Amino acid sequence: MEITLDPELEKFIRNQVQSGQYCSLDEAINVALRLLATQTLASQGINKTPNVCGGDACVGKTRIPVWSLVSDRRLGMSDPEILAAFPTLSAVDLVNAWVYAERHLEEIESAIRENEVIMETEVE
Repeated sequence: MEITLDPELEKFIRNQVQSGQYCSLDEAINVALRLLATQTLASQGINKTPNVCGGDACVGKTRIPVWSLVSDRRLGMSDPEILAAFPTLSAVDLVNAWVYAERHLEEIESAIRENEVIMETEVE
């Protein structure tokens, strides 16, 4: 893959590497892209915060994981029922959660499986 940067951005990234802040151009660009992805998630009403709900994607500024809402939906709950169960959520929050879940299906499936294992372990 080849990427072309604006001259100002290229100079900025090279200066960051030369200052010793990053080991390589690849590392600097990867860090920048991760930051962009985090900001994009936040603008879509989804947040991932280390040490909050295991770092799972949560809706808005809540501690309600997207995987939990997807799980509720699979158990047969309708959107109005989910909104009634989580009064801090809005219909827009649910739409954001559903869009996120569609775009990050493997992540959501993995989180659901992990939490099912935890629940089974606690029951035993």
